[in-house]
Amino acid sequence: GIHVGDEILMADNVKFTGLTLIQAENILDRGERKLNQTIVFIIAVAPPKSYDE
Repeated sequence: GIHVGDEILMADNVKFTGLTLIQAENILDRGERKLNQTIVFIIAVAPPKSYDE
């Protein structure tokens, strides 16, 4: 799954790099309305943080 610190790079064939929060939300809302269709996400996984520092 997606975790805190991960970054959505692409969803629904749209690049998220450089989008505003509102633009990204609109794309995700549009994808949510597509019934019985798969939406592909490309996620950059953030490395785990070390809290022992």
